[in-house]
Amino acid sequence: MTIASPPDHLTPDQADIWCSILASLEDDWITKESHDLLAAYCQHVCQQRRLNGMIATHEAAMDAGLKAPGVTMAEQLGMDELDDEGEDAEIEPFEMAEWVKTYDKLLKMLDRENRAMSSLATRLRITNQSLRSNKSDKPARKARPWETPETPEAE
Repeated sequence: MTIASPPDHLTPDQADIWCSILASLEDDWITKESHDLLAAYCQHVCQQRRLNGMIATHEAAMDAGLKAPGVTMAEQLGMDELDDEGEDAEIEPFEMAEWVKTYDKLLKMLDRENRAMSSLATRLRITNQSLRSNKSDKPARKARPWETPETPEAE
């Protein structure tokens, strides 16, 4: 049997994920009725990867800004500035606050993508747990204390 072609609306990256998933499964694992779920899963995987890249870029930008040679973190954040009269200037923490706000938003978006991927993977039965074919290889269960025969007490 041949692998089902990815839907036309998937991007090339999403189509690659589609093909790699179907190639790794038995031919009849994903039925035609589940193709929409698989397409959605492929879209979420790509979005999750995109968000990971955005987060890495965001973190690198912050690291680069805070690690400028010869400049302390406090100076980078505008905490050592003086106004024209030589007095402490009012700190404007907007840069750090904006960075944290954007970072938090990216992490929340990533969490939503991860949850959607997990849910779809479970429904499609493509998680590691679902792919185990031999469920009888469970280790032998030890007897519980109340299941063991009691030894007669010595009197």
